[in-house]
Amino acid sequence: MKTEITLIENPTVYVEVILPLHVDGYYTYEVPEELIEKVKAGKRVVIPLGERRFYTGIIAEVHTRKPSHPKIKSILDVIDESPVLTEKLLQFWEWVKSYYMCFPGDIMQAAVPQTQRVSSETKVVLNKKFDFSESKLNEKELALTNALSNGNALTFNDISKLIEVKNPHKIIKSLLDRSIITSEEELKKGFQVKKEKKVRLNPSFEEDEQLNALIAKSEKKAPKQVDLIMAYLMTKGDDFWITKKQLLAKAEVSNAVLTTLIEKKVFIESTEEQKPQKSLEEITSITLSSEQEIAYLQLQSTFETKEICLLHGITGSGKTAIYIKCIQNILKEGKQALYLLPEIALTFQVIQRIKSYFQEEVGVYHSRMTDRERAETWQWIQEGKYKVVVGARSSLFLPFSNLGIIVVDEEHEPSFKQTDSTPFYHGRDAAIILGKIMGCKVILGSATPSVESYFNAKNGKFGLVSLNIRFGESILPEVFTINMAQKTDVIPNTVFSIELFDQIKTTLEQGKQVILFQNRRGFAPITHCTLCGWKPECVQCDIKLTYHKKKHLLSCHYCGYSEFPASACPDCGNTNIQVIGFGTERLVEDLRLLLPEYTIERLDLDTTKSKRAFDTLITDFSVNKINVLIGTQMVTKGLDFEGVTLVGIIDADKIMAFPDFRSVERAFQQIEQVAGRAGRRKAQGKVLIQTRQPKHPLFNWVRNHNYDSFYQTEIVSRKEYRYPPFSKLIRFTLKHVSKDTVFEAASDLQKRISSRIKNDVLGPVEPSINRIRNLYLYEILIKLDPKVVSISLVKQFISTCIAETKQQKPYKSVVIFTDVDCY
Repeated sequence: MKTEITLIENPTVYVEVILPLHVDGYYTYEVPEELIEKVKAGKRVVIPLGERRFYTGIIAEVHTRKPSHPKIKSILDVIDESPVLTEKLLQFWEWVKSYYMCFPGDIMQAAVPQTQRVSSETKVVLNKKFDFSESKLNEKELALTNALSNGNALTFNDISKLIEVKNPHKIIKSLLDRSIITSEEELKKGFQVKKEKKVRLNPSFEEDEQLNALIAKSEKKAPKQVDLIMAYLMTKGDDFWITKKQLLAKAEVSNAVLTTLIEKKVFIESTEEQKPQKSLEEITSITLSSEQEIAYLQLQSTFETKEICLLHGITGSGKTAIYIKCIQNILKEGKQALYLLPEIALTFQVIQRIKSYFQEEVGVYHSRMTDRERAETWQWIQEGKYKVVVGARSSLFLPFSNLGIIVVDEEHEPSFKQTDSTPFYHGRDAAIILGKIMGCKVILGSATPSVESYFNAKNGKFGLVSLNIRFGESILPEVFTINMAQKTDVIPNTVFSIELFDQIKTTLEQGKQVILFQNRRGFAPITHCTLCGWKPECVQCDIKLTYHKKKHLLSCHYCGYSEFPASACPDCGNTNIQVIGFGTERLVEDLRLLLPEYTIERLDLDTTKSKRAFDTLITDFSVNKINVLIGTQMVTKGLDFEGVTLVGIIDADKIMAFPDFRSVERAFQQIEQVAGRAGRRKAQGKVLIQTRQPKHPLFNWVRNHNYDSFYQTEIVSRKEYRYPPFSKLIRFTLKHVSKDTVFEAASDLQKRISSRIKNDVLGPVEPSINRIRNLYLYEILIKLDPKVVSISLVKQFISTCIAETKQQKPYKSVVIFTDVDCY
């Protein structure tokens, strides 16, 4: 009897891949047999797309389900040995996609540094150090190396055309593996860890006698060399090594001075991998005041029953010290910490303070960093070298493996909401969900919490800890209003009241400093013709141009368009063109004329285009090189200056006049926060607010620093008009080059949504600025009660409505953005 043997074929393996493209869903690819053991969710793979394009994607799922599509391409390579995204981070991505109704590719673009996303545009170059005599190249490889031999850098697409191969990836990979070529974006490694050059004094000069002789010899002929040596002695670490960058900054000399000393063998140079070195045992402990200690213990007690706690501490109460204490505890458990800030470039002082406690354990992550720096931070977090990350909202997507705590500092700040590109997520809310997924604690901190967070704390969803006393001997500032309706009390041709100016002058004469808040940059917001009223507008946006005197340009703050001011009105020919209003630039100029003996600078987006510019301004103000700092809302956040005893708010009415249901909340937060910059040491500060509505209840709340009174009034209004936290708001913004087309598309979408959601659909309406970058805008707003409807089901229905509108031929080119929680 013969026994029949049945061979069981292994099922074909497929992967669902996330690509950094603004398209819905995932891309399905087959896995070649030789790569099956390597594929795993969270790893990066190289895939073909179209005829000659290649991208790096991230595996979202591995499965054996046969796709319905008949032609499935195969992945080309698996980049990573271990996943760059853990299962929990993929779960977080899925929540962001579902909750904010965005595409997975949008999240990848926001989350993953460019250097980790190699594509068909990646360039390769020849490795000139490679010995070709010892390598055997086939015909295609030889053709490629010959093409690169003249120093050219070629993309994958270039190579595909050159050697007439549709899929050149395997050839490129073979040459990369043998180091015959290298990739400008490092296909396999993403990037190389930056090597930082360090120097130390030659040990032969460590004895005082030799060192003194060297200094005496150089003092007259080369004083800058002496400055550099002295800077080294004051800055060197325990291991005697110091980075060149740090030493040159401390000595304030050029690199040529150091190079000369290295050539003379006074200094020794070494290249080491830049990596954290300080152990946890060496981290400086922090001492809390009695009030801080009570708040800290209450916080720890709260965490026994709740995962989220709101720390409501008045300005200057020392919340940062409590955060640091909590982070120290987490690090002792071997876990990681994330410290979120609303705008990283605006919080130089906070970063420096965190680093003073955790040293090399701290990584920084934000949008002003280069792609290389972001990739470096990404890798070190993945490897566990950074234990603490200080970052902006995008830090939530970093590859944490053992997150123990998330601190959301200034949780009320609107900057936590992503508004300029999808996904339109809120950093605070996403942090809460990430904490839930990771199983870690979340601290929300603010002197002026958002109404939603305080509501959740008051109703028991979050814990609540209050800190109502300022740290040390400082007390809250006195607050006064100045009635600007009495125009006779204003210095002619300025926006300064006589009372405010007198107080500024008196403060400066006492050797103290002043902060002035005006939430409008530029010289003047409006330029107009005195005869016919013509005002210059942006050619791409429906907005008036702002005049910047230093650049002598009219600029659009939405699209960046600029033009030179007209010498005559284009409508009537009148040459009398005047400027109206006061921006920060105008205030600086006016105050410099009134107080020429003092140094007056401004802090806004125009003066802080680079991180170094911001750091320099803050440092100079900290050491009293600047007497008066005039700024936009940047001056309200995270700043602590010992010498500031006076804060002036130039135009409080403009802050309150914004057409939004949060206008009173935003005004209270901004005014109370900037007021909190005054008198943060022994001397009590003073705050002067210029307004035409001195009897507005807002000023009583600020005068008494009474957040609870503000909240009680505001929460009644929110409930009456069904605004958050009593409703969910979803806004749809439609854009198109044709105003008629975008209106018709918006009307179509509104009708589809209204077929099931009756009274809660508002619009379509034109926003206050209805054209940006030559695209016309219409908006639809949905107001939903979570107690009445299922938000998730409504979102599914809305997605169907959007798809149906987009399927209509006239509306296929209309862009539709969905903003969930649009506040």
